[in-house]
Amino acid sequence: MNITEEKINKIIVDPLHTKKGSVKNVLGKEYFDLYPYLLFISAKKKSGKTSLIWNIIKNTTDKNTKFFIFCGTYNVDQSWIKILKYLRKRGNVVETFDCIREDRNTNNLQIVMDALTTVEDEPDNIEDQRGTKINFGVIPTPVKKKKRKKKRKKTEKKVCEYMFIFDDISGELKNPAISQFLKIHRHIGEGCNVILSSQYVKDITPSSAMQIDYFITFKNFSEERLRHIHKLLDLSIDFNDYLKLYYYATSEPYKFLYTNTRSEEMRKGFSKRLKY
Repeated sequence: MNITEEKINKIIVDPLHTKKGSVKNVLGKEYFDLYPYLLFISAKKKSGKTSLIWNIIKNTTDKNTKFFIFCGTYNVDQSWIKILKYLRKRGNVVETFDCIREDRNTNNLQIVMDALTTVEDEPDNIEDQRGTKINFGVIPTPVKKKKRKKKRKKTEKKVCEYMFIFDDISGELKNPAISQFLKIHRHIGEGCNVILSSQYVKDITPSSAMQIDYFITFKNFSEERLRHIHKLLDLSIDFNDYLKLYYYATSEPYKFLYTNTRSEEMRKGFSKRLKY
């Protein structure tokens, strides 16, 4: 069948530019060119995922980024202890939690969301679910009055205002607060990036999986697990071809398959784009 065309007018549909999208002058654009983004890291223990998170933090954020870290082992894991020491020495605001839900009435993530999205002028006026006032300390709260922003130099890189990291809390990733947060995180502050880290993508809800912009997969996953990832991410590439790319990308120690779920760009690590 031969297809021909006849031009009948000059109408062109231009792309709609929103807050989320490719940003030319963002710090760490060589890592992630969408801003803000949601990254899921699928990795088994001792695969190098914490080193990966450390690398992302060091190269895509600066001292102005405020961190909210939900990690069950942040105060005992030597890698996390080192990361937190670095952030505090750099001057970052860092809030750490070892779980999302402490008890039936206390959801730490919900409290943080309320603090970042409230229109109250004074954060001390906010009460948690137990009716007690919360001292948010250095957690910033939006105010009604607009502050005059300092003009940035043209060469200055755009950096996310907030970064949320969820690591080693796989049993809580289906908490309803996670799904709610992932639906609104792109509208919080001047850029709010999120990293979810767990062994299996099944640890999150399907609605949360639909929000993923980047997916990183380390080695040693079964074909069954990979088929589930391929289906959940709704990739157009044939599964057998996806499998070949995975095995190729993870053939070396600490290497991983990087997938941009929007453009379906595949990489071996961060630096080598795979052609297929």
